[in-house]
Order: sequence, then C-alpha cells, then structure tokens
Amino acid sequence: LTRHRHHPVASLCREAADPSVFQLEFDDAAGIASLVAELNPRTIINLFNSADCENPHASAKGQAPSVTVTRNLLDAARHAWLSRSSQGLVDQGRRYLPVSTVLPVDAEFSTLCRKSQTSDLSRRGASQPSDTMISQRLAQQWSQYYGLPTINVSVPNIFGPDQSRDQFFPAIIETLLQQKPLRLSQSRRDWAFVEDIVDAVIYVAKHGSAGEHYRVRCDKGGRTDIAMAELICDQLDQLTPCASGSYRDYIQAVRSASVSDYDGPEMRELGPSLGWRELNDFHCSLAATVRHYIK
Repeated sequence: LTRHRHHPVASLCREAADPSVFQLEFDDAAGIASLVAELNPRTIINLFNSADCENPHASAKGQAPSVTVTRNLLDAARHAWLSRSSQGLVDQGRRYLPVSTVLPVDAEFSTLCRKSQTSDLSRRGASQPSDTMISQRLAQQWSQYYGLPTINVSVPNIFGPDQSRDQFFPAIIETLLQQKPLRLSQSRRDWAFVEDIVDAVIYVAKHGSAGEHYRVRCDKGGRTDIAMAELICDQLDQLTPCASGSYRDYIQAVRSASVSDYDGPEMRELGPSLGWRELNDFHCSLAATVRHYIK
C-alpha cells in the first residue's frame, strides 16, 4: 500500500518470519478484503497516514487516499475477524493499528485543547490536515460500534536513511552542500529515528490496550526547524567542511505562524503508559543519517 522506500513498512517486514509484498490500489476495497480474509492476520498496521502517500488518481476520483484506505482496511478486518467468531465478537488478541504522524497545529489551537481538555477539532489550526483526524476517528468508531480492537498511534516526524529527496533531512543536506541559503522557521516538532518508530509500533501491538490513542515521543520537548538544521550543519562541518566558515552561515530565519505538534488530551504518552523507551541515541542516529546522505 505504499511506494516509499523510506517508509517504516520495510523495517516492519523484517520482523516477519515470511514477509511478502502485495501491491493493491488504495480504493480496491474488494481486493483488500480478499487479501485480509486470505491472510487472516492477528495484527493489521496501517502506515498510510505516516508518510506522504499520494496517488495521482486520487483527486480525479474525489477521494482522500488515507481515509479510503482506513475505511477499506477497517471493513476488511471487521468482516474477516467476525466471520471466524462463533460468538459474533472479535478476538481481543487481534489488533488494528492506524499509525499517523503527529499533526502540526497553530499555538492558539494547541493551547485551547489543553485548557478545555477536549479533542474537538472544529477550531483546528489551518495547517492541520483533516484526513489524518478523520482516519483516527474512523478507527475509534469501528471500535465503539463493532467491537473492533483498534489502537491509534501518533508518531513524531521520522528521520533516517533512504528518505525521498523532498523530506526534511535530504532536502536540507542537499541545499547546504550546494551552499545555497536555507530559509527556515522556528516551528517546533518532535523527531524520532525510524528504527525507534518501528520498535514503538510493534511494542504497542503487543502491549497496548484496545481503544487507546498512544503518542510516541523520543525527542522530549522537540526542536525548532532551525535548531535541527544547526545539528545537521555541525555534522557536515565535521564530515565535509566548507572552504570557509560553517554551514550554519547559510541558515536564514523567516517569520511564520507559531506551529507545534498537536498534543491532544485524548492521547496517552507511550513511555509512561506502557514503559516503552527508545533504543537509539538521538545524536548518534542523527550523525549516522547525515553520513548516509553524503556518501
């Protein structure tokens, strides 16, 4: 269901004893239902919302790919799992996990949510994509109405090797190596190494409680785009120094709306809730990622 080499699905497949890849269109409801029924998986992990999975035919069909995939997978899981239950109830040992990147929102909306202790998104920031929230709500509704054991998982911005060129790390590094001006804002985000995200998702699948919404946090407090770029510059200064000065000299701060990661009251932080901890040191992972892109 994804064409992205940098996607965590590649690492997840390595966890399987006999990984297989099946290519389906996002709106092929019958194909998805047939595949789920045939494989009868105990766990379904939907990674569609955690990357920019764009289908060139999506807009022409008038469908949001992430929402369509979510609905098709939920229906497929419900029919496949219920059909194998003599009591008409889904075995609670099964799990459906939609994984999505934490949503960026403006400061006003983030403060509003914390004060009101509500997850109502009618006043969400303009930068917040609605498709992700709709997909999360669908998973909650299938849990409430059909008893499907769903667990929402929100993950930080992911970095690691083999990301597409338009992603933050490779785009920043390419611009800096060309010694071009790099214009960045003070938007603050959480970051996590791809291997830690894979480990966290598997951990939730094994230990998480159905109906919950967990947030994975590795880089506590987050970092601004500029601060993250400065760390990349420091690595480049060591690995491939400029003829004069530092790569930091190419960073230009721009004024923009204050944006941070959404931290809704309905989310439970994974570490304190289930005792999960990241395996990789943040700075070592960052250094290894930078080395990968300058090979």
